[in-house]
This record gives sequence, structure tokens and C-alpha cells, in this order.
Amino acid sequence: MEAADRAHLTVRSISDVGLRRLANEDAYVNDDRFGLYVVCDGIGGQPSGEAASQTVVHALPHVLRRRLREAGHADDASVRKALTLALIEISAAMQTVAEDIDILRGMGATAVGLLIDRSRGFLF
Repeated sequence: MEAADRAHLTVRSISDVGLRRLANEDAYVNDDRFGLYVVCDGIGGQPSGEAASQTVVHALPHVLRRRLREAGHADDASVRKALTLALIEISAAMQTVAEDIDILRGMGATAVGLLIDRSRGFLF
């Protein structure tokens, strides 16, 4: 593909604490080399939302890379499965940790993201 034919992606991130919380529970990762763009927000009213959202954005690139390596091929189904398993793994690990630490019990975060792999995009 000619350089002029490639799409260019410009990513900007901004976050605001909003009107209901004292602390910002948003977190994001913009990884241009991996093609991973994720925004997370702590689940309102649940404890330690900021810890949950930070955990997801820090862990997801590492866990997803490992899951993709384990898949061995990058067809659409394999990438979707790797994304699903990575998010399930992170969620399960957070739940296990939170069960043992009172201040974290019940923590959670939403995650919305885009993984760009070659000429394909995977929204989750």
C-alpha cells in the first residue's frame, strides 16, 4: 500500500471529573504502536472506581498481547476471542483481589475500545 493510501488516525484524550464525584474515575490508554485505544470509567456508586479503571487500562495491553500470541493466528474470530478472554481475565483478577480487600470490594469499571489490526478495526 502506498503511504498516501494509508489512513491517518489522530487521537486526543480529555477527561473531566463531572458533577457527581470528588475524584476522577476515568482512565485511558492510547497505544499507537499496538493500535489499541481504550477509555474506562469507574462504575458510579461503587467503591474504588478509579482503581478499577486504572487497572484495566494498564493490564489490557499486556494481557491482550499475550492472548494474541497464544492464538497464533490473527483471523477475525481469533482477535475477537483474544479481546473477550483478555477482558474476562482482567475482570476475574480484579474480582479476586477485591474479595480480600474491603475497600475494593464491589469495584468495577466500564471499558470501551478500538483495536486496529492491519486494515481491520475491532470495537469493544
